[in-house]
Amino acid sequence: MQKNICPECKTENEPEYRYCKNCGAPIIAPQNTATEHSGPAPEYSAPVQGNSPVGTIDGVPIPKVITFVGKNAHKIVPKFVKLQERNTKVEWCWPPFLWGFFLGPIGVAIWFFYRKMYKHAFIFSAINIILNYISFFAKTILGIENDSLAGIENYFDSFIDTGRFNLQGFLSAVGDRNAILSNLISSFQNVVTFACAIIAGLLGIYIYKKHTVKKIICYTPVSNDPNYINVGLATAGGTSVGAAILAAFVVSLISIIPEFVVMTIRFMGAMYGL
Repeated sequence: MQKNICPECKTENEPEYRYCKNCGAPIIAPQNTATEHSGPAPEYSAPVQGNSPVGTIDGVPIPKVITFVGKNAHKIVPKFVKLQERNTKVEWCWPPFLWGFFLGPIGVAIWFFYRKMYKHAFIFSAINIILNYISFFAKTILGIENDSLAGIENYFDSFIDTGRFNLQGFLSAVGDRNAILSNLISSFQNVVTFACAIIAGLLGIYIYKKHTVKKIICYTPVSNDPNYINVGLATAGGTSVGAAILAAFVVSLISIIPEFVVMTIRFMGAMYGL
């Protein structure tokens, strides 16, 4: 069986291999093995597409990228290739968008923690904490209680029960000061939440590609054994469910600190008549 020789490290590879099993370099199989060359074989040069040779992501061999990405690499790496081919930063990614849409910035942070992109995860975690603090302190300073929308809810409950539309009652419920302020605060939270989800959906893959390439380039194995290198890349990359769960718990805990402190003060005041 004719084997393909890697042009970079000269390792023998099976005919079906597109990339070298030792160094990950792209392999060009000989088109006609029966043809003899009278002169020396031409020096191999990987074809270039954009700024990177075919078979690489920003100069990093695709097999190494696949090993680093790990779970769902068959879906993510082709998106890396599309970004490189189009020389753009935009490629839609559903997971961070959906997490962010339903859970807010903490949802986006969870996805980044899951993919071990801790820098960006901390940024979205901070956004989530700050957003919750702003909402809580705004309601506290403005004297808005949690039941500020009770008037509107009661009006619609009455409308459903009786089937009668009372314009004066509706205007009174909607025009309530607390209801207006509460709606404004909620609208601000929703805008920030949706913005974070959209940004993560549009740029999540690009951020992950840059993270992957940087980590692989910085990875320095202590052994040249291909198996050892692959294990090291998979450990440095891949996913971490534990990090995502722990981060969600810690961020949620930090986010409710002001509310917990105020509730404690009120409880102590009620207990001791302060």
